[in-house]
Amino acid sequence: MIKYKVNDREKLLNEVKHNWHELQYASEELKRDKEVVLEAVKQCGLALQYASEELRGDKEVVLKAVNNNGKAFKYASEVIRENREVVLEALRQNIVVFKYASEEIRGDKEVVIKAVRQNVFSFKYASEEIKGNKEVVLEIVREKGRALEYASEELRGDKEVVREAIRNKGLALQYASEELRGDREVVLEALRQNGYSLKYASEELKEYKEVVLEAVRQNGLALEYASEELRGDKELVLEAVRQNGYALEYASEELQTDKEIVIEATKQTKGELSKAWNNFLQSTILRFANQELIRDRDFIVDLEKITLHDSTTIAETIQTTQSEINSVMQEIVIAKESDKATQKDDAISQSTETEGR
Repeated sequence: MIKYKVNDREKLLNEVKHNWHELQYASEELKRDKEVVLEAVKQCGLALQYASEELRGDKEVVLKAVNNNGKAFKYASEVIRENREVVLEALRQNIVVFKYASEEIRGDKEVVIKAVRQNVFSFKYASEEIKGNKEVVLEIVREKGRALEYASEELRGDKEVVREAIRNKGLALQYASEELRGDREVVLEALRQNGYSLKYASEELKEYKEVVLEAVRQNGLALEYASEELRGDKELVLEAVRQNGYALEYASEELQTDKEIVIEATKQTKGELSKAWNNFLQSTILRFANQELIRDRDFIVDLEKITLHDSTTIAETIQTTQSEINSVMQEIVIAKESDKATQKDDAISQSTETEGR
């Protein structure tokens, strides 16, 4: 249905500034009007789909549309989507463009590397040939270890490629082949970069004390993924709680009654933060200790010696009201999630592909 003819140009020009959908009701002549189309794509890049074929191949119009919404690039003419220069320029404005570039462009080494440097998830849309090119993949994972996920199956099983990836991002271990996730040399290298990578090591390696020690020294919370036997190893658990007091949660029940370990867990907060926050951390860490131990008078006395309380004793701190505990636990979740370096960054990065700005 045509609502806007040639003599309605000014009316349409005003309308598309507020509602880009109106462009679809314009006459073919008005859809060839560059000024009208530019106003529409400024309002929403997706208006490019209603422009004439000629304007969908116009560099200025396409770049303006892409700057507003990367997904608009899929409506650009084939000539534009195959134009290396235009694609590179468009990528600087919106990384989503890469997804809609031509197969030839997505197989261009230089374009792919530039796209991945801007956003690691771009590698997902690279050509299969590029994903299997060891030289290219090595160059990419040295800077963006996370990109290992999209490399070919063969390269995810290539020890040289995987080691380069985990040196940059230890958590990339999860994308390595099953064989390499069971390779002690590879896993230890990942753990040095991020102890939480223990989560992705083979079950067999999670039983090796040397391996788990490396993990908890870098991130105490990695204790969660140690074998049941090692979570009951006092030496190892001490290392974990010294690095992060919250690791006490993952110690065996027996070690949660161990005075030395519980005190070490609370010590790790001392002097690093404000007095109030340290007291808060100490009291919340104690929630992971065995409650029989908490009721031990001698233990309370020993614990008071290393707390930062003034007039308030640790015993009083433990008697936190339930409402305060609930609030405390919410804060713990936030702190722990940050420490665990979860893959929420993936979701954040992928949000660049959501429609609109």
